[in-house]
Amino acid sequence: MTDHSLKSPSPDTSSQRSSQAKFPSISDSIFCRLSLEYHFAPVLCLSYLSPPATIPPDGNGPVPPSSPLPPLLLSGSEDGTLCLWVISLPNPKCVHSLSIPRNDDGGDIKDAEVTACALSWDVSLDQLCLHAASASKMYEYRLPSSVAFEGSVVTSISNPPSSSTTTAVASDLSLELGCGDEINQLVVSKRAVAAADDTGCVRMLVRNQLRDGNNVRRKIFTHCSEALCTSIAWCNRTYPPLPSSTVYNRRRLYGGRSVSPTVLFLSGGTDSSVALWNVDRPWAALDRIEFNVDAEGNQMCNPPFIHALSWEPELGIAASGCGDGTVRILQVRENEGEVSKGSKGKGKKKGRISGHSGEKCRTKLKQVAMAYHGETETACACVSFIDTLISKKKTMDETALDMGKKDADWDNSDTKQQLLVSAGNDAHLCLWKVSLENKNTQKHERHSKGRGNGIGLERLHRICHGSKPNWVVGGAIASEKIEMRGPTYRNAFFVADCTSNEISVYYF
Repeated sequence: MTDHSLKSPSPDTSSQRSSQAKFPSISDSIFCRLSLEYHFAPVLCLSYLSPPATIPPDGNGPVPPSSPLPPLLLSGSEDGTLCLWVISLPNPKCVHSLSIPRNDDGGDIKDAEVTACALSWDVSLDQLCLHAASASKMYEYRLPSSVAFEGSVVTSISNPPSSSTTTAVASDLSLELGCGDEINQLVVSKRAVAAADDTGCVRMLVRNQLRDGNNVRRKIFTHCSEALCTSIAWCNRTYPPLPSSTVYNRRRLYGGRSVSPTVLFLSGGTDSSVALWNVDRPWAALDRIEFNVDAEGNQMCNPPFIHALSWEPELGIAASGCGDGTVRILQVRENEGEVSKGSKGKGKKKGRISGHSGEKCRTKLKQVAMAYHGETETACACVSFIDTLISKKKTMDETALDMGKKDADWDNSDTKQQLLVSAGNDAHLCLWKVSLENKNTQKHERHSKGRGNGIGLERLHRICHGSKPNWVVGGAIASEKIEMRGPTYRNAFFVADCTSNEISVYYF
């Protein structure tokens, strides 16, 4: 495991886009890099999981503040192994190593490659769920929370775990899922697991809590029958408490039944479009946005295929990495239904019933910002928002990412900010600042440069990684400094590339 600081590369101003400003100068000592070594082949996929608030160890109550839980990282490799990492400084460690079942008939070695993985907590059963996809198959591993953070400490390939390697049994969910082609991505929520495959469909297993046990239903969402479905992302939103009048109106509309909030997700593929779906309506997408191909430009060679999607719940926006080298910010909006006059001149609203307020509205997907990842027309392969385990004020001030505005009040409700990381086939990583302004600020800043629709997208830094990335995920890393309330967290993002067996951790 190595630890060294990164130096800011000097950009080539001659080949830089005229529409892009110069890269801001940031101190070279901000970014540090760690290398996690265990896999015997290049890492293909990553999944990050924030620590839960409390996990009862051995069923004897919550975790005391003196023993906090660090973040977790799951990695899958070409060698058919899954590694679970505990991300904490100064020594992140691999605590569990799992192997994907191989065919006994001596099939192709690619059948054992882990092409996608997902990590989640099952709070009801107090278990850590590990999902892995290999070709068209999906497996599920379950670890009790009492042993999830325990196991072999691995820092290099030369010291593999022998006696304490996890021997968890894999549950084959391939038959229930029914994927007919290679799985590109897995996402997991509290009640469902979804997979995007090469057939252009999103296949989902939904667990319903019944009196006689769990009932699993399969749903199929057809993104495009003539293209690949490459990426999916949940649109998790936190709704404010409903007023009593709204609750009464909702129950009256639904015949007295209690209705849960609408669960949405996004899907993207090689048809250069992003679709917005309702989990309860698999037969048709709520809305779809298509990125047009410019026949006169370079998009004919690099069409805007959707390579990656990432959702930010606090801002209510999604980031998309496209094949034409652009990073696009999408926003999910709920507009009131259009008013159409009837025969008697009375206005009549058209639209669906929202899962939040019970009023009629239509959910739309709109592009609100766009920027180029690099100077060339290479594809933007990965995008990911960075987890907010530490406050934005501490993040922006201590790392000097605010470009000298250290006296700014980041707790101001007028502007909300988030960090985004993107990776391209040019072997470079870019760090972005995404800002969202409220309605009062939008009235004055609506026509300002780079602030269209209240969304600001500013590139902060560019890192030369040196190799084409396979997967990038943003998160946090627990610092070695332990306070009375637990450890401090530092922003981080994790990179898996094509040529190395290591996982690169950039933290700041």
